[in-house]
Amino acid sequence: EKKFQEAKAKFDKDMAAFLAAGGEKQKGVAALRAEKRKAKDGKKPKAAKDPNAPKRPVGGAYGVFLSENREKIQKQLPAGSGITGVTKEAGKQWKALSEAAKKPYEQKFAQNTEAYKKAMEEYRKTHGAGVEDDGEEDEEAESSPKKRSRKAGA
Repeated sequence: EKKFQEAKAKFDKDMAAFLAAGGEKQKGVAALRAEKRKAKDGKKPKAAKDPNAPKRPVGGAYGVFLSENREKIQKQLPAGSGITGVTKEAGKQWKALSEAAKKPYEQKFAQNTEAYKKAMEEYRKTHGAGVEDDGEEDEEAESSPKKRSRKAGA
């Protein structure tokens, strides 16, 4: 602590003398590089989401299965098992289901998706056509730039 205070006092004194002699403070190479990277216009600022907008159904058919069977699965597990225990057990049960048993959950998810699309159309009519979805699909399409491959020996 004492050494730090002495070093800081010496630095401040030297910096004051440097600036008095006509020197200029400049950022280091790493700071300049970070500023340049942040200044790139590759990222668009996120638009604020409207809390009144319809919610997109998530989780697929498994999400529907989990929401309907969560209580039953929690009762089967020992007391004190957390969220991860419930989801692990639900995952095992989902994998064990046959395609025929999964069909109703897939249909419910399809119904939820259709209901979301209709609600989103209504929402766009009342709030203007410029309103977009959650933007999840658009973000997946805009992936980060590809890495350049290195040539052998470089």
